[in-house]
Order: sequence, then C-alpha cells, then structure tokens
Amino acid sequence: MATVKLLLKPNKVNKDGESPLYIRITKDRQSKFISLGITLLPDQWDEKNRTVKKHPNAVRLNNLIAQKVADAHGVSLEMETKNKFVSSKVIKNKVMGKIH
Repeated sequence: MATVKLLLKPNKVNKDGESPLYIRITKDRQSKFISLGITLLPDQWDEKNRTVKKHPNAVRLNNLIAQKVADAHGVSLEMETKNKFVSSKVIKNKVMGKIH
C-alpha cells in the first residue's frame, strides 16, 4: 500500500516568503511529488494536522487538498485491488491524468 502525505517544502521559498505544498506518494521506499499549485506562508500551515490555517481561503483550500489526497488514495487502492503493478510513479501519473 502506498502512503500519501502532504508536505510544505520550506527549501523552495518564493519572493513573497511562501513555500509550495506537495503531495508525497511513497511506495516501496520510492517517493514522487505532486505539486498542488498552492503556496503558503509557514504560519499558514498546520504541520501536525496537515491543514491550512490563518488563510482567508483556508476552508476552500482544505477541501481542495482533501479531494486531491483522496484521489491519490483512491488510485492506489484501485490499482492494488486490480492486482496491477503499482509504483509511486504510476500512481503520480494516474493522479495527474497521464495514464488511464
């Protein structure tokens, strides 16, 4: 089973001091990252609960993030129940719509 986690990358800070938010998919110790296209200030990200806080659109962003994470989990489960080859790269490509 692949693990899906959210990660704010503090090493990629833009000129406004915001860091990008990624989904990290790990399977068999191999990780792939999917950018969510969301950038946040460090104080707008709750590391413990993996949610957006103190942001004007926090509720909407959290809903979007939850949907993307659910999509990644769904792809992983679907592929594993069909006994298809599953890797972090395959899951990433399927989530991003590159393979069907």
